[in-house]
Amino acid sequence: MPVLATGLVVVLGAAAWVTVSVVNRKAACEQPVNVLVTASADIAPALTIVARGLDLPCGAVEVQTREATQAAERLALSDGSPRPQVWVPDSTLALRRAHQLGAADVPETGASVASSPVVLGVA
Repeated sequence: MPVLATGLVVVLGAAAWVTVSVVNRKAACEQPVNVLVTASADIAPALTIVARGLDLPCGAVEVQTREATQAAERLALSDGSPRPQVWVPDSTLALRRAHQLGAADVPETGASVASSPVVLGVA
């Protein structure tokens, strides 16, 4: 659980940093900065809770739920639709899949932000 919390803080901290950096460059909030985060269904609720608690003065973090295969395909498309600034897939395999589909700006590997215990049952 501490790994999950640390990962959430890192991901949303980066989103907050981007927002605050842009806001600090301008005296007034002329254009709010919105950060789009795409995450798998198992992690999106936790990211949403953290995003709500950020209290950003001139921007917002929107968390959308999308399965890794759908997100990988969408990142590979160049159809002009909004792309997430942050993607939290459920596996690093999804990064390779997105890269194979043509998403050149997606790394083939990445750091894990959470992990789950493996339980081995032997009969």
